[in-house]
Amino acid sequence: MKYLKKVTLKNFQSHKESALEFNEGLNVIVGPSDSGKSAIIRGIKWALYNEPSGNYFIREGETECSVTLEFSDNTKVKRLRTKSKNTYILYDEEGKEFIFEGFGTGVPQEIIDQIGIKKIYLDSTDSSAINIGEQLEGAFLLSNKTSTRASAIGRLIGVNVIDDALKNTLRDLRNASISKKNLDEKILKLEKEIEEYAYLDNLSLRLKELETMESLINKLNIKKEHLINISSEYKEIKHEIEIITSELDNLKHIEILEKILKKADILCKELKHFILRKNNLVRLKDEINNSISIINDLKDIAKVKNIYNILLDITNKKTYLLKLECQINDCTKSIAVFTLMNSKLATLSNVYKKIDKVELENSRLKDLKNIKEKFNANQKSLEIGKKYIERFDKIDTVNIICDKLENTLHSLKRFNILSDNIRIVKNKYIEELATFDKASVVIDSNLNKYKELLKKQGVCPFCLSHIDDNKISHIIGYYLEEE
Repeated sequence: MKYLKKVTLKNFQSHKESALEFNEGLNVIVGPSDSGKSAIIRGIKWALYNEPSGNYFIREGETECSVTLEFSDNTKVKRLRTKSKNTYILYDEEGKEFIFEGFGTGVPQEIIDQIGIKKIYLDSTDSSAINIGEQLEGAFLLSNKTSTRASAIGRLIGVNVIDDALKNTLRDLRNASISKKNLDEKILKLEKEIEEYAYLDNLSLRLKELETMESLINKLNIKKEHLINISSEYKEIKHEIEIITSELDNLKHIEILEKILKKADILCKELKHFILRKNNLVRLKDEINNSISIINDLKDIAKVKNIYNILLDITNKKTYLLKLECQINDCTKSIAVFTLMNSKLATLSNVYKKIDKVELENSRLKDLKNIKEKFNANQKSLEIGKKYIERFDKIDTVNIICDKLENTLHSLKRFNILSDNIRIVKNKYIEELATFDKASVVIDSNLNKYKELLKKQGVCPFCLSHIDDNKISHIIGYYLEEE
């Protein structure tokens, strides 16, 4: 069986550093008064049950205190307290350390499970540390109340469950009885309040009747407003019919005027079309004049074309000569290479010269002969090319002239296209001019007829008011302005 084997107190109340060893079974601490016996019991309780709380038991002049309990299975529990730290430290059988902080007023469950010591509840509220007996403490249970002794004995034999259930049941019955009494009082109070509103049934029936009457009145008001609107609309329509009838009497000859007006609109549209064409003809005249000036600038185009062909031939010949010059440069480089090789061959050993002398001389003679022939041919070609190149000193000027000729040819092609367009436009212009003259004659004739009709009717075709000669002239003038 596990039992407490040793306790060590450091800076706990009167103990600077004290250690006590216990035996298995009952242990009694004896000694003179004020020797620290109660402090030892208080330290053991502090480590086992976390009682008392606070830090007043730290020795005067010290900043921390601790109580260490060592059990028979080498398990240790250390309770450490400073002014800012509150800690439990558990050492298991293998010496492994576990630190606990922030556990409140109780003991960490891991420590209770490890040491197996805790307070025993004698009833639902009172608890007792049965492992430790203090000085002047009475015998177990004999100093307690009768109800506490009965509850403790019941808990020992397991009937505390029935006691707790009976207690809870009685409490529930008492609460239910109080609730029933309160509800009965509320019911009586509500019944009295309901009696005060007994007249509401008749009032509800009366309210329904009034709502029905209100709905009927609203429907009748809606019908009334609808009939008033219909009556006002009828009066307005009747008045409009009278106005329209009087206007129709004034518009007996309106159909004739409408036909005349339609013809006048058609003629005005044709006139606007002719004016647009006239503007196009003016624009084409300007283009024709510009084209004629371009033609005058291009009178000598045939001579320029011949010069362009000559320059093109000269350019081709220049390209050929440049190719010949490149070939001459290649031959010159080959001669230089062979000369360098000849100088290097002269530095070879005498033995090597004697062995390959005949073959080397033969190959050199053949190479030199071929080189000489190529050199002579290239010299002749070079002289011919130089003479030919001297003729092209002014080739840059010729290139500029060629560019100008190309631009001139492009302008000439554009001029030919413009000439054809001008010829077509001239023909159309003559046709449109003739059509315009005919339309002008027709418009003048129709305006005169329209003027005579206005004089005959004596009424404006737009506002139907009376018109005189001045207003007729104003209307005709309006059409002439549009023309």
